[in-house]
Amino acid sequence: MNWILGGLAVLFLILLLAKKPRKPKEAPNYIDTGCENALKKVKAENAMLKKNVERYKNELGEKQRELIKVTSELRECLANCNQKPNRPPAVLEQIDKEESTPSKTRLSYFEIFQDSDEHYRWRFKAKNNKIVADSGEGYTTKQNLKKGINAFISAVKAEEYNVKWKKNKKK
Repeated sequence: MNWILGGLAVLFLILLLAKKPRKPKEAPNYIDTGCENALKKVKAENAMLKKNVERYKNELGEKQRELIKVTSELRECLANCNQKPNRPPAVLEQIDKEESTPSKTRLSYFEIFQDSDEHYRWRFKAKNNKIVADSGEGYTTKQNLKKGINAFISAVKAEEYNVKWKKNKKK
């Protein structure tokens, strides 16, 4: 009887195993959520960086256009600043040669002289011989004298002038 019970047990096991289809063994499916989250963050950052790169490219294009505009304006300004006026070169040449302009052509003029310390000075006189402006300081060389005269001429040629009133304090 033992052998009958053993046979029945074997038969029962066979039937149980026959009912369940066997699945082929698969590799275990481990999900690493830390790496997936990091990958999602990296993809989001890449998308944001691509947007920023496009925005910066547009801004750079605008800045380059502004730079080109400012550069052309600066070149134009420098060209205007470097234009030499008609009279000053003649004035500066006369300073080097230490000669005067003939009185027939004189309108307003620079009077050049040396002070007691042997410094060069200038006065700008109107055609009625009244002093309109002077150097205010002595120059040790003719080159510095010419720079001072050029500075005065440049200031006079400016388009706009300011007025500054110096009021006396009432006593």
